[in-house]
Amino acid sequence: MKSCPGCQAAVEDGSKFCLECGLTLDEAPGQKSDPWAGRLIAGRFQIIRKIGSGGMGEVFVAEQQPMGRRVALKVLRSSLSDDAQHVERFKREAQAASRLTHPNTITVHDFGQGQDGTVFLAMEMLEGQTLAEVIESEGALEPARVVRIMSQVCGSLGEAHEQGMVHRDLKPENIFLANRAGKTDFVKVLDFGIVKVLQDDAGGKLQTLTQAGAIFGTPQYMSPEQIKGGDVDARSDIYALGIIVYQMLSGHLPFAASTAVEMLTKHLSEQPPPMTVSSADLKADLATMSRLEAVALRALAKNRDGRQSSAKAFQDELEQALAGPASLVAKASPNSPVAASKAGVSAQVTAKWPWIAGLVGLVSVAAVALLLKGPSETSDADVFTTALSPSMLAPSLAPSMLPPSGVPSVVVVPPSDPAVESAAAEAERNAAALESAPPTVEGEAAGIEAERARLTALEAQAAERLRVGTEAERLAALEARRLEAQVAAAQAVSERLVAEKALAEAQARLLALEGDRATAEAEAAEVQERRSEADARAKAARERRPPAAVRYGRLFVSSRTAGVRVTVDGRLRGKTPLKNVSLAPGRHIVVGDLKGKKESKSIEVRPNGVVTIRLGL
Repeated sequence: MKSCPGCQAAVEDGSKFCLECGLTLDEAPGQKSDPWAGRLIAGRFQIIRKIGSGGMGEVFVAEQQPMGRRVALKVLRSSLSDDAQHVERFKREAQAASRLTHPNTITVHDFGQGQDGTVFLAMEMLEGQTLAEVIESEGALEPARVVRIMSQVCGSLGEAHEQGMVHRDLKPENIFLANRAGKTDFVKVLDFGIVKVLQDDAGGKLQTLTQAGAIFGTPQYMSPEQIKGGDVDARSDIYALGIIVYQMLSGHLPFAASTAVEMLTKHLSEQPPPMTVSSADLKADLATMSRLEAVALRALAKNRDGRQSSAKAFQDELEQALAGPASLVAKASPNSPVAASKAGVSAQVTAKWPWIAGLVGLVSVAAVALLLKGPSETSDADVFTTALSPSMLAPSLAPSMLPPSGVPSVVVVPPSDPAVESAAAEAERNAAALESAPPTVEGEAAGIEAERARLTALEAQAAERLRVGTEAERLAALEARRLEAQVAAAQAVSERLVAEKALAEAQARLLALEGDRATAEAEAAEVQERRSEADARAKAARERRPPAAVRYGRLFVSSRTAGVRVTVDGRLRGKTPLKNVSLAPGRHIVVGDLKGKKESKSIEVRPNGVVTIRLGL
């Protein structure tokens, strides 16, 4: 038996490939496959193999001497070691993580810079898998497991937030599920590389290393305020927690996009859709799923005032949602769209635009004043000037559109009748003549006739007045209806003005979003250009490197459930996920065995080829 120069794993004599890392053993050992392997950093960290890389550095398995302790050694990329700002940010990560003592936060053992200028960060070595790997292999998770994992994440974040830190890059790749004392799902929160530290150990404000408007994070998990490059606080991490819970429960992200710019735009402008979970992935009753979904959707509020105020509050809501309706307590924020009633919305609109209520009442009062004033020498402008007095702009405008009580009523005077007036005058003259004449029979007869004529005239006058009064009432009713119609028209005009104002504000917000989108697209284009340049440099480097002589093909086997036994041509090759199985060219039979259930597949292996299969077990 001999050891692989790349990963130090045991390999059989005569093997051409390492079954662990896939290294071609015909190559020169060590430095040709990995220039870092075997290097001694700062005189005390012996690098064994590479296990990952990120935007700022690479991560290796290393042995701390003389203690013999295995650590995860993160090394700043050599291209960034001369940049004082990147070195300071790398140092900030070490300082931030070292200040955190929560058991669910990655432990930092050491930090420094070697004699050759290599900047490193030594962390505890973990065994297990990331949450991203679990979701990819298992799909939607059980609600109890989701709450158990996220409660530990919230505990780690709670301490960071109390220390004045905002992670800004929470995602399943940075949540590690370690194996501790035979138990799985022990959470470790990783990668505080772009943490925003708001204060130092003494409580003073730290100078920020991020330029104003700069965007840091992963597009799928970034909050709207983080995308806009504004100030962020703990509620930006709450938004990322909401995305992760949504993904863990449903097995997919709330937003789907083909580009980073499209993803950022959806975070800014679209509401997350309801969860869609297949019957195969549904691992809880719908009521529990609905309650947990409500907690996640609240965390995804575009306005951060509508989210949970802290990681502890988010954890409490998750645990209460899992426990059942009896334990739930209504904690809806006053600013939450779910908690806002129709009256509350009206109150918020009035509070935000107080002139709207004034405008409605003002237009109504002015319209009524114009109607009641009637034709005169005064112009409409003068009437509106009068209506715009300070007393009419008072907040307590009358809600009714009827005229004010101080406005005089409309009075209709019946026209005079000449015949009635003539008869009345004749009756008065006869009465005067009778009073002056001596009381004779002829005189009495004449008086009786005169009195009869007077009474007849009075009856005619009364009948005419009754007719005119009825007509006046009808005209008054018509005038009242006309006034009501004009008041309704004035109210419609005021409502149209309010709607036009709301439309103008919506258009202004749309223009602002378009500007933000253009900025995001420009930044994304710049990132894409840099990525293209990096790809071109990497391609050129690969072309300059002489190809390795490889005669065998490689096989990668995955399955729906980890731990499926895999045999190739009757020979046991390990358990899934199985990587870099060396096979001779030709046809082979691959058989997966999970607790007696078997599945076989026939594959064709070509020289230097790679065959990837996925078992349904």
